This record gives sequence, C-alpha cells and structure tokens, in this order.
Amino acid sequence: MSTDLSSATNLPYEMRPAEYQVNSFEVLEKICRENDVEVDDRNFRWLGIRTPEGELTNLGFLLSDENFHQLSIVEVNPENPKFLVGTHVCSGSVLSQVDDAVEFISTLYGKNLFALEEVYPLAAVREAVVNMFIHRDYESRVRPMIRIWPDRLEFINGTAGEVLDAEALKLGVSLSNNPHMANVFTKLHLSHTIGSGLMKIREAYANADVQPTAKALKNVFVLTLPNTKLDAPLHSDHRDNHQPMSLKVKEAMKLFSDSDELTRKEVDDALGVSQTRSSAIIRDLIAMDVIEKVGTGRNICYRRKN
Repeated sequence: MSTDLSSATNLPYEMRPAEYQVNSFEVLEKICRENDVEVDDRNFRWLGIRTPEGELTNLGFLLSDENFHQLSIVEVNPENPKFLVGTHVCSGSVLSQVDDAVEFISTLYGKNLFALEEVYPLAAVREAVVNMFIHRDYESRVRPMIRIWPDRLEFINGTAGEVLDAEALKLGVSLSNNPHMANVFTKLHLSHTIGSGLMKIREAYANADVQPTAKALKNVFVLTLPNTKLDAPLHSDHRDNHQPMSLKVKEAMKLFSDSDELTRKEVDDALGVSQTRSSAIIRDLIAMDVIEKVGTGRNICYRRKN
C-alpha cells in the first residue's frame, strides 16, 4: 500500500518514501551479517529502512548500493587554493563511502592507515567522516566536501534548521539531521552514541599540541582536524623505518601466535578496533609475511605462517 504523500511530506527526510524504490543492498547485507544483525524485511522496517507499508525510505536509499549522493575529497594547492592538486569522489552506499574516504586519505600519507595515524589520529578521522553522513542535510544545495591542506583536514557539510554555538558543541550536544541513520551506524558498530562524536575526536587529540575546531555557520558546518606532524609530506612512498611498530600490530601478532587461524571479525573483536582498522592491520601482517589469507567469499580467514 502506498504512503499518503501529504502525510509523508511532514516526515523527516530520511523517513520519507524514497523516489527510487531500489533493491540492491550488497554492502548493507554484508555488514549486517558481519555484525550478527538479521537481514530481513521486519528488521529493515524496525531500523527505518522501510516504511510500515514496506516502501523503501530515503534512509534505505542512502544505504543502498544505488545511492547517488556523493562525497568529494579534494587536495588543495596552498599556493593557489583555486587550483586543486587532485580530487576523489566517494559513491555508492554511505556505508562503503565511509571506508573509501578514510582509505583514500590514508593513501596520501603512506600505504596503510598507520602512516596516516602518525599525522592525524585515525579515530578522529574516521569519526569526522562518519559525522559527514549522519549530520548531512541531504536536501541542502551545499555539496559536502573534505578539503586536504598540508596543515589540516577540513570537513565541510551543509546543515539545516537550528544551529548550535561553539560552547554547545564542546559539551557534545547534537542535533543530528538523520537520527535513524545514526542508529543504523551504531547497530553496525560503525559509530559511537549520538552526540559523542566531537567528544571522541577531542579525546583522540588529548596528547597533541594542536586541537580540532568546529564552526557552525548558518547553512554550513566545518570541522577542522589539524596536522599533528607538519613535516609529514603528502604522497610519501613508505614509512620511516625508524618509526616504532604500532601497538595494535604487536597485539595482532600475539593474537595470531595464540591462535593459528582467525576471521577478520575475530580480529576486530579481540583488538577492539573498527573493520577498517583491522583490515589495515591484517594487510600489514600479510606484508610482513606473518599471516596468509585462506578461503574465499564469506569463508575467508587468516592463518599464521610457520
């Protein structure tokens, strides 16, 4: 049964029936299975992916593989900001765009996420990227963008409705445009509780000499993450061999010394890290010839090499 249009227009954007009723959810279903979340119509309705009548909502469309709302990442030429050094566009499900954005930024500083963490706290970068999607006004004409400068990352998002002042932001107060999307991200362990994002970002910078800033304007929200190591060049080809090995990599090596074979999710849970982080750790261990990948599809696991 079709939802009455007059009542649908009074709903928040994410809860309105989508204009395009698509049925491609490979990314969503994969992440749901990895996190033991049931993939069925009843659960999709409970999460707000479908209306009570069974129609796909705008939230469902954003989570689908056919989502056309994109995120642009640009490298700015500091000598002439009007000219860009390079651009990258994240597309598809908002779930895959999160990993795509984090991994693209990491490639500018080295071949893995640990090289990025030497310059920007990885937890802060990931939280900032997630917030781009949860707090975005998808009806705004402001195109969301991540601008990469030598000394900072700028996360620029369009906003609508009430605007919080700087003091409210410091307290962790949140006015999420998409609370149901935030709930989905939380259920899939891709985000923290609503309102904790900026606090988590500040915690990640607790021991840094520079601190992130947040600015809320009339129609735009700008979050800036400062570079903690200004002499770290973009596009470095390799890590400094004198840099200490990441503690998480050391923990992972011990984990595999105690268990011959593990799945990526088991590594996630044991180390208490996101799937993006654990995937980077696994790639490092493979490159170090500590482990090898075995199996295919959903049966992929990682085995310690003798």
